[in-house]
Amino acid sequence: MRSMARAGGLFFLTLAAWTAASPVLAQATDAWRLQLSPHGAPLLGQLAEWRVGQSVALLVGPEGGLSAAEVSRAEAAGFRPASLGRTTLRTELAGVAALGALVAFGALRGIG
Repeated sequence: MRSMARAGGLFFLTLAAWTAASPVLAQATDAWRLQLSPHGAPLLGQLAEWRVGQSVALLVGPEGGLSAAEVSRAEAAGFRPASLGRTTLRTELAGVAALGALVAFGALRGIG
């Protein structure tokens, strides 16, 4: 991260594992909260609501998606479903694709 800061990058990534007993969802109180879901509105269409200076909490589920109970917990914590399109991506690719969209959109808005 230090090299990223020296290079002028403004995006920092914190990864946290989420389990049923994890407080991760509750810790994202000030962030713009998104949950990747094939049933959500398109991510790119939702980016207009992202405010300059606002952090982003991105919830990416496991292969096969989140359970109904996990989706309910995420929604109760303020995470809104966001889709990357009709193609189902592997977990490790979905997170990277969403982050790429966030970085590109942020750059267009002068956020990064």
